[in-house]
Amino acid sequence: MAELQATLPAPREPAETRAIDRAAEDREAIAPARPARPTWMGDRVAGADTRVLHQYGLDLAAVWPRLWLVLPQEVRDEVTAARRRVEAAAQLATWAVPFAAVTVAWCLTHRAAVRR
Repeated sequence: MAELQATLPAPREPAETRAIDRAAEDREAIAPARPARPTWMGDRVAGADTRVLHQYGLDLAAVWPRLWLVLPQEVRDEVTAARRRVEAAAQLATWAVPFAAVTVAWCLTHRAAVRR
């Protein structure tokens, strides 16, 4: 037993404990869980799913199709409109990347032609 107690770390000072608690609160303000997806948006969506699972015991992936069928039409319209806005933003961002690359290439070749 003495050997086991010798391997335990020394108790923390109250100031050190408060600093650790503050750091944990700061981390939780950003995200309550360790990032596990390639983007912060993916972590946010998964975080909502995790929060509902822990708070209500509902697995959204299993419940959502059934819930969708009983939602009032107003709510379904709002969710559909929000989804369309997200899809439009994603499509715009997807097209922006190749257009930016073409623009940069054109500017570089045009600038070289002007110098001659």
